[in-house]
Amino acid sequence: MSIKMKNSQINSNYYLLFLLPLVLFSATFTLKATEEMDNITMEIATKEAKRGHRIHMHTREIILDYMINKGDITVEQAEEHKRKRNLQRNELKALKKQGNMEAFKTRLNEIKAEHNKQRKELEEYIKNNDELQQQLNERRSEHRKKSKGNKHKHRKKDFFKTSDNNQ
Repeated sequence: MSIKMKNSQINSNYYLLFLLPLVLFSATFTLKATEEMDNITMEIATKEAKRGHRIHMHTREIILDYMINKGDITVEQAEEHKRKRNLQRNELKALKKQGNMEAFKTRLNEIKAEHNKQRKELEEYIKNNDELQQQLNERRSEHRKKSKGNKHKHRKKDFFKTSDNNQ
């Protein structure tokens, strides 16, 4: 009996020696994590986040390429338009950062009016150019074919595979 008792005491000692480093490691990890968590702050979102482009198609680039190839605008004009949009964005950011909401809203409405005017001109341009309409329709149909069936597909579905699916 004394031999069996010694073996069980030895086994329990090995078991404790094995568990001791695991307990110490987890305790130090927990302390380190709580130290880092004390410095975290959160801001509550007041409005819903944007979900991005609806069809994820870069129609603006197609239209600009067509206009440049046809000679209706130059590359410099297209680049100037991009610079102007970026300047407007930066101007709005600066006004918002200053806290002058009246000036921000006024400037935002002015910019929106400009953009709506440009958008209507662009829609009229597309309407008057059948070849451009055809290119856009082809691109849309390609995109729809590619994304058809991916409408409700989620990334998690592929991540959590069962063993039956892996074989």
